[in-house]
Amino acid sequence: MTSQIPFGYPSILFFGDSLTKNIWQTQSGYSVGAAINKDFSKKFQIIERGFHGYNSANARFVVNDAIPPASDTDIRLLVLWFGANDAVLPTAPQTQYIPISQYKANLNAIIKSSAFEGHLARGAKVIIVSPPPFNEHQGGTDGRLAVETKKYAEAAGQVAKDGGYEVLDLWSDFMKFAGWNEGGPLLGDINVPSSKKLGSLLASGDGLHLTGTGYRRFYDQLRNITCGPLAEQICNAQNIFPDWETAPRYESSGQRNVNVFRLWKQGRRRGV
Repeated sequence: MTSQIPFGYPSILFFGDSLTKNIWQTQSGYSVGAAINKDFSKKFQIIERGFHGYNSANARFVVNDAIPPASDTDIRLLVLWFGANDAVLPTAPQTQYIPISQYKANLNAIIKSSAFEGHLARGAKVIIVSPPPFNEHQGGTDGRLAVETKKYAEAAGQVAKDGGYEVLDLWSDFMKFAGWNEGGPLLGDINVPSSKKLGSLLASGDGLHLTGTGYRRFYDQLRNITCGPLAEQICNAQNIFPDWETAPRYESSGQRNVNVFRLWKQGRRRGV
């Protein structure tokens, strides 16, 4: 029997560092992966390509091997989330630092890679996620600074704006939640009083990774995009298969539900 989905399940793919890898973990009773599956499992499969410690230069090198080609996978949305490791200080013991100009060039090169281009040519959309704020009160100042991470978040937004992609500005969302106003003392800076609200979003051990509360805010913002500007492609997409009441099934006669299934397939082709 010929497959009705020749390129496989329609998919949403996340490509990033450990912030992406951790979407499947349960943090304080909350899991982004579980939330995504609850909302979208009938419409899409979720593919996660999260690499601990990677920066945008690492991602640029592996993108064509990490992302399934368009000939094999029907990816409808690519969520690109790098920058937290690029923002490491050049003097830090970690060797992840990437200058901002190169960070922006790497993001653009990833999106223009053959892996991404194949999916974009079929109508896939891109969301660029900014790195979250860094909290020096939790993570110290040896390897990262709050003010430097802010610059990389702004750079991610600029790449999205210049390329016409959607941006999930996690940095601004977290800072707004914490009560920060543009031009005011930078929350997260060791010389500014500690913010309990900002601290509730970031892991107490490093001030970088997200808590369950942080991931919940991340997913809320993702939903705002996928059910807002990208609603037609994502939120309003049709289920991959019909519900059980009208689902086709094999019968020895080959007749049961044939007409129902034919109507459903016609609906998929019309995009209803």
